Amino acid sequence: METVFIKGLVPKKSKFDFIVTNLHFNVKEFSEFLIEHRDYIESNNGWLTVDVMKSKKDPDKIYAKFTKMERRAEVSSSNHMPDREAVKLEAETDLPF
Repeated sequence: METVFIKGLVPKKSKFDFIVTNLHFNVKEFSEFLIEHRDYIESNNGWLTVDVMKSKKDPDKIYAKFTKMERRAEVSSSNHMPDREAVKLEAETDLPF
């Protein structure tokens, strides 16, 4: 798990109550950021989830980040219990009828 700050995206506190936050994009920097992380985005079906956070020290300071998660290999039930199929076959041969 790796935390990455978003280049070219600056969230700012809104002046109005009904606006949650204002997002300011430096398009050149943001597009370079997307190109830099293209492989991760493609492996995530084209999605990039961005978290807009408040600073602990200064609640008026807002920043954007995303967390790079490594995909784990899927584990099937046969991987959990590799001898299960063998036991099942033995049980079928031991049936009295």
